[in-house]
Parts: sequence; C-alpha cells; structure tokens
Amino acid sequence: MKQLKMEWETYRHLVMPPQAGPDQFLETRRAFYAGAKAMFGLISEISDPKTGPEATQSELERIHGLADELEEFNQRIRNGKA
Repeated sequence: MKQLKMEWETYRHLVMPPQAGPDQFLETRRAFYAGAKAMFGLISEISDPKTGPEATQSELERIHGLADELEEFNQRIRNGKA
C-alpha cells in the first residue's frame, strides 16, 4: 500500500465521523493531500542535493521550524483553539 494512502486511512478513521457524507469525505481528503503536497514542497526546497547528504545548519533550522509550527498547531487543537 502507498505510504500517503496509509496515512490518509489512519487519519480518516481517527478524525472523520462514521456518518460523514460524501462531500465531507471528499473535501477532507483533498485538504489532507493538499497539506501533504505543501509539506513535500517545503521539504524539497530545504533539501538541496548540491550540499551533499549532510544537512546544513540552515536546512536543519528550517526543518526544526516546520516541526515547531506543527507542534504549535497540535497544541492549539488540544486546547480547542484550532
């Protein structure tokens, strides 16, 4: 099975109510994959093959920034604010 599809299926089972209609399913799936595409684009910009296999300090800082931003969003969800 494809990796993103597996993540989508896990997300769908955890988040979507069983009674979700086809429109909610479609829009939630689109949002999930759009988020995955956006994250892939950001990571692709960070990873520069010209710098070699080791990440530069700048690349690491950008990756940590993304991780911090995601954690901040998760915290907002836990606090009922997102």
